Amino acid sequence: MRVFLDTNFVVDLFRFKIDPAEIYDLLPTSRLSTLDLVVKELKKLANSTSRDARYARLALKFVNVVEILPAKKTKVDDSLLQVNTEDVVATNDIKLRKKLMESGIKTIYLRARKHLELS
Repeated sequence: MRVFLDTNFVVDLFRFKIDPAEIYDLLPTSRLSTLDLVVKELKKLANSTSRDARYARLALKFVNVVEILPAKKTKVDDSLLQVNTEDVVATNDIKLRKKLMESGIKTIYLRARKHLELS
C-alpha cells in the first residue's frame, strides 16, 4: 500500500513539527510516495517569498527520499483522485478529503496540529 503525500500535508508536517514516521504508526507496511506535480509545487513555493517557503524547502528535502511517480492528470488533486482504492492519500485539504472518501479512498490528515489521523 502506498501513502501519497499532498503538497499541503508535507508542508504542514514541517510547519507543525510532526514526525513523518507517525505515518508508519498508522500504516506500518506502507510506502511513502508523491507525485511529480507535488514536487513541482514545492519547488515553486520554496522559491517564493511566502512565509511557507522555509517549510517548502524542508519538505523538498524530505520528498527527495520518497518514491516520486508521474501524475496521471495535469492537476495534483485530479491525479490523487485517480489512485487505487487500496492506497491512502495524505492531505489536509478538506474538499479533496471529502471527494477521496466519496471515492472510497482513505486519507491521513493532521488533527489539532498535533498528530496524524486516518479516516
